[in-house]
Amino acid sequence: MPDAVSVADVSKMLPAFGRMQVTNEALYQALLRHWSPQQLQACSSDDLIGAVRALTWLAKAQPGLPEKPLRVERLLANLGYGKRQECALMLKRRRVVYADSGKPAKVGEKALAGQLLLDGEPLDPAPPLAILLHKPTGYVVTSPEDENVTDPKIYDLLPFRFGRRRPFLSAIGRLDKETSGLLMLTDDGKLLHSIQSPVQGIWKLYTATLAAPLTGKEAAAAVRRFGSGTMQLVGDRSPLLPAGLRMLDDVTAEVAICEGRYHQAVLALVADCN
Repeated sequence: MPDAVSVADVSKMLPAFGRMQVTNEALYQALLRHWSPQQLQACSSDDLIGAVRALTWLAKAQPGLPEKPLRVERLLANLGYGKRQECALMLKRRRVVYADSGKPAKVGEKALAGQLLLDGEPLDPAPPLAILLHKPTGYVVTSPEDENVTDPKIYDLLPFRFGRRRPFLSAIGRLDKETSGLLMLTDDGKLLHSIQSPVQGIWKLYTATLAAPLTGKEAAAAVRRFGSGTMQLVGDRSPLLPAGLRMLDDVTAEVAICEGRYHQAVLALVADCN
C-alpha cells in the first residue's frame, strides 16, 4: 500500500495531468466537497490520483439536460425504489411527502426528486448521477441482473435500489474479480462516452504484482516492448497501442494503457513478463 498523502501533496500530482482544463484551486475544492481533510490524509496515493482524474472528467463533461418533473410514482420507480405499482402503494400509504410543506404526495402529481421525502429521508439524486466506488477484491463488474454470475457483484456494495435505477448505472471500464481499485458508475451517456470511448485516448493506470522478480535488463527490455506499439496478444489481429510500463521494484509494475481490450493489462504482463 502506498504511503498516505496529505492535501498539500495533491499539488505535486497535478502537473502529471497536463490536459486538465481546471485550476488547481478547483480541484482542491472538488476534493474537499467529497472528502474531509482527514479522509484525504488516510487515502492512498493511487486512489487519490484516481479521484482527481475522475473529478476532473466530471468538471469537463458537458452538463446534462435539466431535470423535468415526473409523475411521483414513475419518479420513484426510475430511482429504483420499486415497481410502479409498489411506488403507487407507497403514495397511498402517505409515506412520500413534500419536503417544504409535509403534505403527502398523491398518485399522478408531478414533482422533482429534490422536492420529496420518503419515510422522512430525501430521495436519491435524479439523473445524471455519477458515483465513485472503490472496488475490493472478490467482486465482479457485471450487471446486477446477470443471473449467470453467482459471485458478488459491485452493485452489492450499494443500496439495492441503485441496481434498479433507470437509466441504468453503468460501470466505466472493468476490473477483474481479484483486482481492486477505483470505479466510476454513471447513468450519463455523454460522460460515459467521453471517458470510455477509445478515441478519447484517456489513460488507465494499473499496479500489478509479478509472480517472479525481473532483473534490471529484463525490466528495461519489457519497458521498451510495452512502448513499442508492436506487442500483440494471442488471438488478436492487430498490435496493442504503445503503453507505459514502470517497475516500482523488482516484482511490482505500474502499467498505463489508453485502450480497453479484454484483460489487456494482465495478458500483456503475462506475455511479456511472467
